[in-house]
Amino acid sequence: MIIAVGAIGATAFALTSQPDSHPSADKSDTTSSTTTSTTIPPTTTTIPVFAQPAPVDLPPVPAGEVSEGSTGPEVAAYQARLASLHFDPGTQSGTFTSDTTYAIHTLQKMMGAPVSGRLGEPERLALMNFQYPAPLKPDAEPNRTEIDITKQVMTLYIDRQVRLITTISTGSGKNYCYTPFYKTVRVCENANTPEGRFAYTYFVNAWHRSPLGQLYKPFYFNGGIAVHGYPDVPVRPASHGCTRIPMRVADYWSTLVTKGDAVYVIGKAATTVSAPNVINPKQSALSGTRTIGGVPSVAGQPTTTTGAPTLGPVESTSTTIAPPSSSSSSSSSTTSTTEPPPPPL
Repeated sequence: MIIAVGAIGATAFALTSQPDSHPSADKSDTTSSTTTSTTIPPTTTTIPVFAQPAPVDLPPVPAGEVSEGSTGPEVAAYQARLASLHFDPGTQSGTFTSDTTYAIHTLQKMMGAPVSGRLGEPERLALMNFQYPAPLKPDAEPNRTEIDITKQVMTLYIDRQVRLITTISTGSGKNYCYTPFYKTVRVCENANTPEGRFAYTYFVNAWHRSPLGQLYKPFYFNGGIAVHGYPDVPVRPASHGCTRIPMRVADYWSTLVTKGDAVYVIGKAATTVSAPNVINPKQSALSGTRTIGGVPSVAGQPTTTTGAPTLGPVESTSTTIAPPSSSSSSSSSTTSTTEPPPPPL
């Protein structure tokens, strides 16, 4: 999409003095006028063109389909193309990993195809000729996160360009109950991810324990609702209201966004989803976990943040599924920008 603000053309202002009209003066004594011209330099503001990827050729799919565990140069070619499109397929090693599966989930959701995580001929053709859909908020802030509830896809824009697209899982719509920390009264709510415009407020660089379970490196944007990593990102809405993203992406998400960046939640789930509650509110705190509402208590080594990969090519990045255990104690690696938010969802 091209939006251009045209230049303001240069405008000249001529200031001309009139000859004296004294009755006794003849024409030979008349003083000639002086003309002064002032030019205002043009001012141009151009909004960057929304860049679209060029088509490419990709090798045929071996045996008609590849999926998690498949290997070969064809897989490496598909991973390279996914990375160049700003999906994150993991390392481009030629081995189809769980990270590659998440990238294919994202592609299939955007295609409107069955979300299987397997790459066949339809996916190959889609990758060859892929074009980004129009932004949901094209006139909004140049740096923003768009959470598409309907497609279950999240897109990050930096300087109005696509920087990352990932599969997500948002609120399931189911009713659930929990007991907040330090209280005895049960609270019952519906698991929704509310629509609207929000902004990032508070980041925790660790596992964050709440009455509903544990969130990996959450970045909050609406009270206790956050974008956070989780070991399982179903293809359907399944959370209590947060936006789950793959663990690998969560490792570097905080290096791409910052406090105050806009977050737009748009759309609705196509149907009422019956999703299992995979978070156990009674689970004990993992090492490296900060508990909301209490003093941080840590046993084990701190969780580290992995820098964002260059999507095309993607460098090797390790993902921590849970903080490592250790008999020694150390302080947790937490980064906060405001007071702690309400208990996460």
